[in-house]
Amino acid sequence: MKINAMRKFLNAKEIIIIFLITTACIIALLFINNSQNGKYAVISVDGAETLKISLSENKQNITLENTENIVFEVKNGEIFVAHTDCPDEICLKTGAISRKGQTIVCLPKKITVKIIGTDSDADVVVG
Repeated sequence: MKINAMRKFLNAKEIIIIFLITTACIIALLFINNSQNGKYAVISVDGAETLKISLSENKQNITLENTENIVFEVKNGEIFVAHTDCPDEICLKTGAISRKGQTIVCLPKKITVKIIGTDSDADVVVG
């Protein structure tokens, strides 16, 4: 009888290696999913940085001085425009953003919101 035919089950060393690899993967996934702390939203008006908001805490009714009728909200690590009176409402329709480099733009009010951070998100998102 061949040795390979007799060996049907994993030995103890292989089980330990599989367990360690699985544990390392789970820890890595938990670390990646909790990396919101390094992300911020920078809100600029007419090119000048006006406000920097951490995305790690939920906040409602964020308004800007000297800018009327636009309200931002931070929820679950994302920022979005909750209310605006712009005629086209493109900034409202953009929805929530959370990845580094994403932006929301309101042309009538000359406002931009950009996500910045120190984490290493993917360079390209497909799909």
